[in-house]
Amino acid sequence: MRAPAAAGQAGDGGVDLYVGGVEHAVLHLLYARFWHKVLYDLGVVSTREPFGRLFNQGYILADAFTDERGRYVPAAEVTEHADGTVSHRGQAVTRRTGKMGKSLKNGVSPDDIYLQYGADTLRLYEMAMGPLDASRPWRTGDIVGVYRFLQRLWRSIVDERTGVPDHNLIFLDQVLMVGGGVPIHAGDELVGAVGVARSPGAVHDEECADAGIAKIAASLV
Repeated sequence: MRAPAAAGQAGDGGVDLYVGGVEHAVLHLLYARFWHKVLYDLGVVSTREPFGRLFNQGYILADAFTDERGRYVPAAEVTEHADGTVSHRGQAVTRRTGKMGKSLKNGVSPDDIYLQYGADTLRLYEMAMGPLDASRPWRTGDIVGVYRFLQRLWRSIVDERTGVPDHNLIFLDQVLMVGGGVPIHAGDELVGAVGVARSPGAVHDEECADAGIAKIAASLV
């Protein structure tokens, strides 16, 4: 066996951050660390650990349904009635809550959401669900609100009849950003949600920019 390569700090080099669910991450990390340590002993790699830091993401929770036998039925095939009861193929089922996955048959295909509402709606809904490390419930019905928000935002910027953007928002060196934008007026919470990023050193018509931002903020109230 060759002598190990010069060792650096544990975890340096390689992958800085490993993001994964608790169950999968544990098994993947055991496998990855085993072979990485073999390679380290052989002198192939110079770091003692393959990853610098582990971050466990939270669960996506969703409604799951069981029949009278206690077996899970596909959530997509369950019908919810006006009185709050739920059924599957005419038979009453029991609503439960669990993590989204194949075993509970309550998974939601991103492709279906994309086809119905678009990729931007899906991205914004996921970002608005909460911190990455927290478990949060999935509610397909809530996506409609995000979709309407983006539609309303778009209509406040672009004339639906002509497809031409509002003249107050036309700047060659401005980019409209949804979420995390840099507000023109830092104290304005509404403008903080929708900000305008400006190129360094650019000259702007402040009054025109303020008018555009004010219009967006007013439309979102």
